[in-house]
Amino acid sequence: MKPILLASMLALAGCAHLQSEPPVGVRVEPTPDACLSPLTDHHTRIVIANHSNQKIAFNTYGSSGPPYVFFSDAFDVLAAQSLMQDFSSWEPILEHSMHPSHEVRLDPGDRAEFIVGASRWPSLGSKLLFKLQVRDTQWRPYLSEALQVCQPR
Repeated sequence: MKPILLASMLALAGCAHLQSEPPVGVRVEPTPDACLSPLTDHHTRIVIANHSNQKIAFNTYGSSGPPYVFFSDAFDVLAAQSLMQDFSSWEPILEHSMHPSHEVRLDPGDRAEFIVGASRWPSLGSKLLFKLQVRDTQWRPYLSEALQVCQPR
């Protein structure tokens, strides 16, 4: 009886764990460069591409777009000194934001451009590595590749 109970608990735990994992193949990319460009009026643009086999949705402000205005609480900039270190929230911002008013759904193969707001942004001289993190409506995180700050041309 105990082996059956243990197997049932492991199976349930495994199912719960699998459901919380984000779909593989969702990419977060800065646009238009492959680095962090300076902000324009405290905003920048990102592209989210769904290369998974699942539908995903993201909270936005308003339904007009693309580009859609991304829900600010679901966006973060993570930083690390090197790829060997864990990336953590870079200068966390404790701001109150409005509740999102719309969802943008991406089917497998879809991609959409979003505007994200940030009151703080890495400076041009920063030597840190950064990752952009977005969260979907189920609060699953998706990360960009490691990025550097764009150098002046």
